[in-house]
Amino acid sequence: MSEDKKTKEPEAKKGMSSGVKVGIGCCGILVIVGIIGIIGSAIDGGDKSSKTSSSPTTSQAQNKETPKPKSWQTVVELNGTANKRSDTFQLEGGKTKMTYNFDGGDMIVGSIYVVKEGKSLEKDGGFPEVMISKPGSDETFLTKSKGTYYLDVTGANTSGWTVKIEEEK
Repeated sequence: MSEDKKTKEPEAKKGMSSGVKVGIGCCGILVIVGIIGIIGSAIDGGDKSSKTSSSPTTSQAQNKETPKPKSWQTVVELNGTANKRSDTFQLEGGKTKMTYNFDGGDMIVGSIYVVKEGKSLEKDGGFPEVMISKPGSDETFLTKSKGTYYLDVTGANTSGWTVKIEEEK
């Protein structure tokens, strides 16, 4: 029987040592998971309650005004049959378009200038936004920065013209 004890003891010791190894391995995994959780919490900002308090609730979101859809607002409109200048007008630097119509015979000539306040075509020169050589209507977009401007429209052999500048607001 003493031989049986000797052969069984090493097996029992082996079983215990593998059980201890499994226990230590599980504890190690739990420690690693805990450390990852702490690091993740620190990176994420820590306290979750501070995050939820800063985000709007459904009732707060409903109370916020929805932004009004933008629409085209007339900034200036000018019409005539010959050369003419407008009063000054303000552009806010947004999307800006100009529509125009020139009526008359086959030999009309027209130019539309949008001039910065304080500048003069006679003294400073300039390039027209549009040059007309036949009757008709059209529109174009302007690339003007925020500021104060005036229209300077020339027309020859025209029975009438209209120029309108609108800005999306």
